[in-house]
Amino acid sequence: MTISGHWFRVALLATIALPLLSGCEDTVTDPEEVMVASEAAAVLRSAADLPTLPDVIGNVLADSASVPASVRYTLHSADELWARAAAENDLVRAARWRDRAVSLAAPHLTASLDSARLTALRHQLRGWIDVASGMLKHFRLPEVEQALDDAAGLLARSEVAEVRGEHAAAVWLALSAQSRLVDSTPRVVARRMSDMALERYRADEARGVTLDERTQQRVERLVSGAREALDRQDYLRAIQRAYYANQLLEER
Repeated sequence: MTISGHWFRVALLATIALPLLSGCEDTVTDPEEVMVASEAAAVLRSAADLPTLPDVIGNVLADSASVPASVRYTLHSADELWARAAAENDLVRAARWRDRAVSLAAPHLTASLDSARLTALRHQLRGWIDVASGMLKHFRLPEVEQALDDAAGLLARSEVAEVRGEHAAAVWLALSAQSRLVDSTPRVVARRMSDMALERYRADEARGVTLDERTQQRVERLVSGAREALDRQDYLRAIQRAYYANQLLEER
């Protein structure tokens, strides 16, 4: 599924409205800050449309009734490894589970992912990279930026491999890029932004940096709210709360 401009505009307007209608006293009221945070949340929410390895596997199994039972079993095993990664809280371990899933599935997807399908997949992944990179100009998340850069490099290598006739390598590289882009999705970004706000707040406390009482209370509520939203898997709200908290901490 491609990320359409129409969908993005609708999501952006809806997300901008969320903090304005919530009535929360901790919502940042500066129009530019509201727009930036809302844009980030809307763009990140569109990551739900990114094709994942389970999507590719599901399409292959649905389109080809002639897939041997042994291959189906292997692909299902890869799907389970991906699901295990999704349930993992440790981001490094999650990446390792995804890498194992890709390595297991890629050899069995080479024939089904012909050049046309592989080109379409690379196009979709590049579309997300372009949109997410534009969003990141508003704030710095080095780990997410690195994930996007790594994925772009893998996609470029996939294209080169395809031109050289190394189709199996091209498939593995594209699926590896797909895996790397998971580190730019709402769950991961919400966690990194929440961690950043909490670490910055604790560092300020340790250094004896003081805020006025009202700002201090707002920051505490926002940091706490971001962590609670993360625990509830409300990644959109976690991103917003963490963004606002970081803005207040930067302006102290």
